[in-house]
Amino acid sequence: MKNEITEAPRTIKGLINSEAVRAQIARALPSHMTPDRFLRVATTLLLRSPKLAECSQESFMRAMLDCSSLGLEPDGRRCH
Repeated sequence: MKNEITEAPRTIKGLINSEAVRAQIARALPSHMTPDRFLRVATTLLLRSPKLAECSQESFMRAMLDCSSLGLEPDGRRCH
């Protein structure tokens, strides 16, 4: 079994694009949302707000999982 901690991506963008995160987001999302769209919106958010890349990976992922469990896209409009 692979150890996710030692194989963690070095950047938040890398973390968002990992299969482990995709699986976690998919489990938390309501059925009307797709993980692909959610993660694309999260990547766009990082491009629009570069200061978010300075957050810790744990903090960023906690916020993304909270958004996904509430069925909100991290777009800065309905979820900010």
